Amino acid sequence: MWFAFEKEAIGTITTYEGLLSKETVELLQDSELIRFEIEKIKELSRTDISIIHLLNNLIIEHTLCIEERLYQLQFMSSKERYKVLLETTPEILQTVSLTDIASYLGIYRETLSRIRSEL
Repeated sequence: MWFAFEKEAIGTITTYEGLLSKETVELLQDSELIRFEIEKIKELSRTDISIIHLLNNLIIEHTLCIEERLYQLQFMSSKERYKVLLETTPEILQTVSLTDIASYLGIYRETLSRIRSEL
């Protein structure tokens, strides 16, 4: 699970490879979701270097996000993960339920409540 906010891209590498994604997109507020046909993007990338650069940048951004998420889950306490979440996306408390935040952090909602009361 992860969250994307205004003007952020979402996607998975599996869809780029033509495989079904294991992820589901759930919109938590009124949004405009633009879906790209990956085969058309691949076709454009054969003739337009700017598309190749765009794809490269998206893949790098996606990889960095996954690496950071993995690091947080392996080496940070739940309290540290919560602090980082608030520092990087302070608007999350206005748009995402505490149940979903707890799930994202890999903790029970009760644990999140305890962490919030300690801060």
